[in-house]
Amino acid sequence: GTTILPSTTQAVQVSSLIGHEIRGIACGPHHSFAWSAAQHASIGTRIPFCLNVSIPTIERLAGLLAVVCDGIASEGWLNPTKDEICLIVSCLNLLTLQLHAAVCEGDSTLVVPQPLLTNVKERIVFLATDPSVNTDIQLCAQNTLKSGWMILLKEVNERAKMLPSICDGSETPGQKFMFRLLIESLLSPWELHNSLISAINNELHFEKTDEKSKKQVTEDDEDKDALCNNPLLNLIQILISLHAAHCTVSSMRMQKRL
Repeated sequence: GTTILPSTTQAVQVSSLIGHEIRGIACGPHHSFAWSAAQHASIGTRIPFCLNVSIPTIERLAGLLAVVCDGIASEGWLNPTKDEICLIVSCLNLLTLQLHAAVCEGDSTLVVPQPLLTNVKERIVFLATDPSVNTDIQLCAQNTLKSGWMILLKEVNERAKMLPSICDGSETPGQKFMFRLLIESLLSPWELHNSLISAINNELHFEKTDEKSKKQVTEDDEDKDALCNNPLLNLIQILISLHAAHCTVSSMRMQKRL
């Protein structure tokens, strides 16, 4: 380079970074910038005019979103007015910020009542997945789910039960997004493992209780009921079926080439 300093041909340990969990580093010709993950990222819970992590905030945003969305006819979702797009996108962005802050601060920060949670979740999932929704609105709704799925879709069983409806053979961008989001959330560290262990323990407890009550149920029926009532086992079956179908299609394509 143009520097007058002699170049270094061997790596040298940076003493000031020893003991820190380095998350990334950017190197330039004269300076390097390293950042760590030693502290949990947080943006706080209150910023004037844009952030106030509380139930009343979620209620007001959900109410405003409902007013705008309910005023759009079913055939008007692909071409809503500019005002409708701006209002919906603004509500979704503000909601995304509230959910992101709540997730950063911990689960106990925002405990949403079930009726409100169900209302917000169903509307956002519709906006994020339905092919009739305007693209700009759909992308914003998808960002909301990315940031807030730990609150909106907190239960593992709920996410597992949603997968069969997503895996219906159609390949719309919204369904692809939802499928990836659900799979990635279910395969997060230890979550699926712990859920399966819990499900197995529940089945063992049910069998012991069933034996004590002396109910006469055949072994085949027990296995069938366990599979039908356990969404996590259904999830495994779906993933195996999808993989098998993919292998079959790939094999048929190879045979045609030969």
